[in-house]
Amino acid sequence: MLIIALLGVVLGFITYELIYYLNPLSPRATLSWTLAFLIGIWRQHALHRRFTFLNQSPYFESLIKAYIADIGVLVMSTLLNWWLSEILGLSHRLVWFICLIVASMASFVCLKGYVFKVKRD
Repeated sequence: MLIIALLGVVLGFITYELIYYLNPLSPRATLSWTLAFLIGIWRQHALHRRFTFLNQSPYFESLIKAYIADIGVLVMSTLLNWWLSEILGLSHRLVWFICLIVASMASFVCLKGYVFKVKRD
């Protein structure tokens, strides 16, 4: 699980940096975070499904659950990102890291308890 988490962090940072670099819109850090987060749901879902939780439910069923579960995390982390970057004026990379930590903890709870929950007969 730790290896998949670290792989996700590296891929997530690369994704964020590419989006941030190409993004001409403002608030740049927050919009880049949001788009990278949406892409990250799909990426991390695939990695966790394959290597962490070994889920056997239909792929798109669990992917849709992942997007549903992470909507709240996305809203909360986007608001946090905006506040830290636009109001407090912190560096966009520091803000990305803070939001990553907060969102990762919340997402893990959602993944384990809802998206990849093992059904017992």
